[in-house]
Amino acid sequence: MAAATRWALVTGGNRGLGLAVCKELAGRGKSVILTTRDTAAGQKAAEEVRAAAKEGAKVEVLELEAADAASRARLASAVASRFDRSVDLLVVNAGIIHKTWTPEGFAQSAAVNFGGAVDTALAVAPHLAEGAVVIFVSSTLGQLSKLSPDYAEPISSAKNLGELRAAAARFDPSSPMPAHNTYSPDYSVSKAALNRAVQLMAADGALRPAGAAAAVCPGWCRTDMGTSAADRSAEEGAASILAPWYRAAKEGAAAVNGSFTRDGEVIEW
Repeated sequence: MAAATRWALVTGGNRGLGLAVCKELAGRGKSVILTTRDTAAGQKAAEEVRAAAKEGAKVEVLELEAADAASRARLASAVASRFDRSVDLLVVNAGIIHKTWTPEGFAQSAAVNFGGAVDTALAVAPHLAEGAVVIFVSSTLGQLSKLSPDYAEPISSAKNLGELRAAAARFDPSSPMPAHNTYSPDYSVSKAALNRAVQLMAADGALRPAGAAAAVCPGWCRTDMGTSAADRSAEEGAASILAPWYRAAKEGAAAVNGSFTRDGEVIEW
């Protein structure tokens, strides 16, 4: 009797790093479910992934708007009905970046990069395979050193997701944050909050039956978001993202639970 198919679910899988991750996995024979806000774009991406896939790897497409609760619920329902307990890798990849310090941009960054990522994982988690690995695509721009103290302290000291959500939602127009981080201050706050969420969820097992929650930095990659000026290819970024998955396959999910890595090497929170 043939073994049941094991799937990877990759959010934001229709372009950039998400697409590169899907191609890397399918090229190694892993069946992939990619999510996209636009199903037409998703189907086009799926054809690219199928063209790169090793024989036997399957590719499916599901719709997801990560910042929308109803869309997250539909995704969870689809996973439950079609792939229940057969997804052993979840890559939470969707993200946006702004370069200004405004209430609107801050709220959007928090909703997508932090809230959307965390709540997507929490929605899907009950339907994952036992011991699954959940990888959150973060950034060294989310290291606490990139935050001014008025944001670093409440985020790093949050004891639960409720406290963390409050810290991540607070916009202070008079904060020194834009002077401390001139590149993308709201992106850094949202990714720092995501990093802290990974620590909390890894410690309390919030994503069970998954066996690991890990954060990764792909580096600055040549994608639509990273621009052509970036120093790494999307394929290099994908390899960094998937490093915990490959380690877990050898050493078990517990070996990567609560980790923050780049290219498989542990980095500072």
